[in-house]
Amino acid sequence: MLKTQQIHPTNASLASGTSAPKITPESRRTLQMPSPMPSIIPSHSSRLFSTNSSSFSSTFIFLLVALSQIVPQLRIGYLSSYIVPLAFVLTVTMLKEALDDLSRRHRDREQNNELYEVLNRASSIAPEAKLVQSKNLKVGDLVRLHKDTRVPADMILLQTSEKDGTGEAFIKTDQLDGETDWKLRVALNATQSLTSISQLSDSISLIVSEPTKSIHSFAGKLIHRPHQQDTSSSDQTYPLTIDQTLWANTVLASGSAIGIVIYTGYETRQSLNTTKTGVKTGLLELEINKISKILCIVVLVLSVALVLAHGWPLKSTWYIDILRFLILFSTIIPVSLRVNLDLAKSVYASQIQRDYEIEGTIVRTSTIPEDLGRIEYLLSDKTGTLTQNDMELKKLHLGSVSYSGDTLDMVGEYVAGMLSLIDTNHPKKRDLSGRVCDLVLTLALCHNVTPTYDEEDSDFGTAVTYQAASPDETAIVKFTESVGLKLVKRDRQSITLYHTSSNTILDFEILLHFPLQLRD
Repeated sequence: MLKTQQIHPTNASLASGTSAPKITPESRRTLQMPSPMPSIIPSHSSRLFSTNSSSFSSTFIFLLVALSQIVPQLRIGYLSSYIVPLAFVLTVTMLKEALDDLSRRHRDREQNNELYEVLNRASSIAPEAKLVQSKNLKVGDLVRLHKDTRVPADMILLQTSEKDGTGEAFIKTDQLDGETDWKLRVALNATQSLTSISQLSDSISLIVSEPTKSIHSFAGKLIHRPHQQDTSSSDQTYPLTIDQTLWANTVLASGSAIGIVIYTGYETRQSLNTTKTGVKTGLLELEINKISKILCIVVLVLSVALVLAHGWPLKSTWYIDILRFLILFSTIIPVSLRVNLDLAKSVYASQIQRDYEIEGTIVRTSTIPEDLGRIEYLLSDKTGTLTQNDMELKKLHLGSVSYSGDTLDMVGEYVAGMLSLIDTNHPKKRDLSGRVCDLVLTLALCHNVTPTYDEEDSDFGTAVTYQAASPDETAIVKFTESVGLKLVKRDRQSITLYHTSSNTILDFEILLHFPLQLRD
C-alpha cells in the first residue's frame, strides 16, 4: 500500500554505469507486504487493437462522382453504375482492415489471458499457487516464473531456483531493447536465504521510485524486518539496482524464479517507451494519392478546354458542362485499382507468413508489406542485428606466435599436459607451452559465463548449455572446452573446470567480481 512517511533518497550505484533516478519524497512508492497495492494502480491489460482508418484521396474522388449522380442535371448514366463499384471497393477495404484489427485483438487477448502462478503467502516455499491471468496481476503480487516464461509485469527478483543459492538468473531482453544477449540478474541474499513465502511477505517491504522510461537504471530499497520474536535485531535496508529487476516482456532464460510486481499496465518500462504511432501508410499508397491529385488537375484542365472549344460566348450552363465532362473523364482514375492493391497486399502478407525460410514470422499489419521491396540501405550499429550473433574463436595470438586453423590442434596438446606446468609455489620463466596454457586457463576463468544442465542432477559429463551476457564470452568458453578445459560449475565465489585428458576437477576461487563498466 502507498505510504506518506518521509524517507531519504538512495545513492545506490547501478551495475550498468548509468546514473539512477533518485527517490524523493514526492516520487517514492512503498510496497508494504503482505497486503497488495490498492486498485489505484493502473490495470495490467494490454491493448494493441485499434482502428486503422486510412486516408484515400482517390476514394474521395469516386465518392464525389457517385454523389453527383443524385443531381438530375449531372446524371450521365444509371446511379447504380457509380454507387455499386464504390461500395464494393469500400467493402473490400473495410474487410481487410477488420481482419487486421481482429488479429490484433486476438493477440491482445492471448497475452492478457496468459496464466501465471501467484503464490499464497501463508504457505511454505513450495506453496499451492493460484493461477491468475496476466491482466489481473496487481502490484505486490508474488509471482513464480519458469524457464522460457514471459515476464508479465515489471518485477523485482526475490529468489531463484539455483542449487548453489547464489540467486542468479538470466533473462532475454530482445523484445524490449533488441539485444539478443542474455542479461544476468541476481537476487539479494536477504531474500534468497528466506525459506518460506510467509517470511517473504511478513519481513520485507520495498520502496521504489516512480515509473520512468529508462530500462538501464533503477533505484529502490528493500527493508528487511527481523522476525517479531527477535527483538535484538533492527531493520536492515538493502539497495535495489538494475541487477534485481525483471522488466515486462523479457523472458526468463534459466531455472525458475520468484518476483514481486512493482509496476503494471502503462507504468511498465515497455509501455512508457511505446510511442503512439499514427496510421501506417505505404509509400505506394502515397504515390497513388499523389498521382490521383495530378490526374484530377489534368481532368479539370481538359474539361475546361473542351467547354471553351465549343465556342464563344459560353452558354449560361457552362459550369454544368464542365462538371459533366469531369464525370465522364473520371474513369481515367480506375476505381478497381484500390481493390487490386488491397488484395495484393493481403496475398503478400500471407506469403510472408507462410515462407518456410523465415518460419515463425508474424505479419502484424498488411498495409505496408510492399515497402519491403523498396529497402536499399539498412543501417545497423553492430553486426548482431543483421546476423545470428553466433561467434567462434578462430585465432590465438601470443605476440611472437599465433595459432589458427589446423595449428589450433597444438593448443589442445599443450593443454593436455598443463597440470604438470601448474606450479604456483615456484614461479619461473615460462616456455611456449606454459604460456599457451596460461592463456587458455585465463580464457577459461576470466568471464561471466554460467553453465547449466537440462536435468537438475546432471553430472559433468552430460550436455551443458552456457549462459552469458554476450556471445563472445560463450565463444571463448566453447573454445576452451574444445581444447580440453571445460567449464562445469560456477557461483559467486568459485569456478570449477574439468580437465578432460586427465579426468581432473580444478577448483578456483573468485577473488573479486569486477564490473565491466566505466563509472563517473
